[in-house]
Amino acid sequence: METRVLVIGAGITGVSVAEQLRRAGATVTLVDRVNPGDSQQTSFGNAGMIARAAIVPVSMPGLLKKIPKMLTDPNSPLFLKWRYLPKLLPWLIPFLRAGSSHKLKGIVSGLDSLTSDSVEQHLKLANGTTAEKFIKKGRFGVLYTNEKEFDDDNLGRQFKADYGYKYQELSRADILSLDPYISDRYNFATVFDDHAWITDPGQYLRTIFEYYIAKGGKFLKSEVKGIDNRAITLKNNAVLTADKIVIATGAWSNYLANKLGVNSKIESERGYHIFFKGATKVPPFPLMIADGKFIATPMRDGLRCAGVVEFGGLKAPESEAPVDLIRRKIKEVYPDLHFEKEKTWMGHRPSTPDSLPLIGPIDGYPDVICAFGSQHIGLTIGPKIGNLVSDLIFQKRTNFDLGPFEASRFN
Repeated sequence: METRVLVIGAGITGVSVAEQLRRAGATVTLVDRVNPGDSQQTSFGNAGMIARAAIVPVSMPGLLKKIPKMLTDPNSPLFLKWRYLPKLLPWLIPFLRAGSSHKLKGIVSGLDSLTSDSVEQHLKLANGTTAEKFIKKGRFGVLYTNEKEFDDDNLGRQFKADYGYKYQELSRADILSLDPYISDRYNFATVFDDHAWITDPGQYLRTIFEYYIAKGGKFLKSEVKGIDNRAITLKNNAVLTADKIVIATGAWSNYLANKLGVNSKIESERGYHIFFKGATKVPPFPLMIADGKFIATPMRDGLRCAGVVEFGGLKAPESEAPVDLIRRKIKEVYPDLHFEKEKTWMGHRPSTPDSLPLIGPIDGYPDVICAFGSQHIGLTIGPKIGNLVSDLIFQKRTNFDLGPFEASRFN
């Protein structure tokens, strides 16, 4: 019997869900207001990391004490549009509570269940398509300016070690042997094996989407304004029906989820990147610059520096300060960096207070599946979520515990 599925949202999560469902035998229609891989999508502008060791939640013990200084320090990677603060508070308070020590173990375990096999999940998704050429396997490193900064990250490193993500500690001499162009400002580093990155995230997504279309998948370029258990209403008032509906609209998901009684507590963590086309200095593999909270990733035709966090909602224009910070900090890493052209970008990471996505059906609406809220690791776990949603819809038995990702947990 044919299973018809509508997938709303065509970023990396939505495209992964649609393609996994198509491979499983469903008749799938993707719906989005922009084409997959478009620069308006968050999936276009990420750091490109398949970050399998990214199991440390965004909120950690002690963060509350650091926030006031971070918001007033011009060299801090945290930014806030102050007029937005009243709207942020309903998210911010549970976010800070999620960083309490008694909650951390469960959150870390949940994240590990999504990230641990992420490299394999991407290879499986791209297998047999031309998207394979954009996956680069290798290492991932974190650069620290001094021993105190290195020690401040001990809890996160301990979590990673406890879950089997082994790393090497590098001295200044080791850093120079790795990359002789890194400035003497950075004297400590950790390096993790068995990671991967995407050398052109936008084109990677477009290529997977083109494969999906070539194999019979459907796409409708439109905006969804309404949703019911087995129907959606488009902006032009057309109504589409299906057996199952998947919400995968990232930071915009709260709009649709709320219509079905779900308080998803999704907030936009606005992230920025600068792409330095023709960069004369690039690291051998992606490096997190700890004092700037961004990742410098070697990509096709240049260097992308992506990260930082700004809270300002979905509608406010881009800010100059986050881009200026990235620009200053990368020059501290590579003082002799030169390039042909610079291009900046801003996007919206869909973040929940507990750093865990919403995956699964909505109470009272069993045929509507949530698949959003992947914060900083959307690219990393998109294919895994695609598999989980496909298994849910086809009622396949798995050993995976979806409990931590329950859609109604914030209600």
